[in-house]
Amino acid sequence: MEDESEPFELPKAINRLLERMTHLAINPLIEDLTIQFRYQHRVKLSDAIIAATATALNY
Repeated sequence: MEDESEPFELPKAINRLLERMTHLAINPLIEDLTIQFRYQHRVKLSDAIIAATATALNY
């Protein structure tokens, strides 16, 4: 018989992971840098947001 409790454990695991993450708002500087990265480097939006955020926060 299949264990039916397993599918309910995944959302809990995901929530535990997300609780440990830092959440940052996208401010106007990050928005502008994202646009610049997308235009200059032709990268995906997600990659541009990451690069812009790292640049804005001096990482």
